Amino acid sequence: MKSKIITKIITGVLALSIAISLTACGSSSAMSKEDYQNAVSQIGVDIYALSDSISNINYKDIDETKKALDKSKEAFSKFLEITPPKAYAEAHEKIKAGCEAIINVIEQSSEALETSDETQKKQIEEKINQSLETALYNLIDGSDLMSE
Repeated sequence: MKSKIITKIITGVLALSIAISLTACGSSSAMSKEDYQNAVSQIGVDIYALSDSISNINYKDIDETKKALDKSKEAFSKFLEITPPKAYAEAHEKIKAGCEAIINVIEQSSEALETSDETQKKQIEEKINQSLETALYNLIDGSDLMSE
């Protein structure tokens, strides 16, 4: 069960890093298009690097797994802090919703690690699947809007 959850997280992390690298997208004021693209690209690089560390986790080490999940959550949270230029506002909101869904996946995964109740784990896995689906749709939509 733990490895299935971690595999789903890796899938979500990779999907986000791909979406962000395709868009090439902090700051409390709106950024220029170039600054925004550079910031998003850097976040994509950071998230992609995290996917390597997540894929190498010893799933039996709960503390190590939780630390990696927390670090991943921080990377996705960085995107939420960016203020896009008006030209990217709609795309940014979609990508932001995707990041929030991935953060939900991370939080739900941490919750799954803390329980030994198989019924509860299955319920959490269903929530994770829904959050991943939401994330992927929003990330793809946002990426499409950025490339228009």
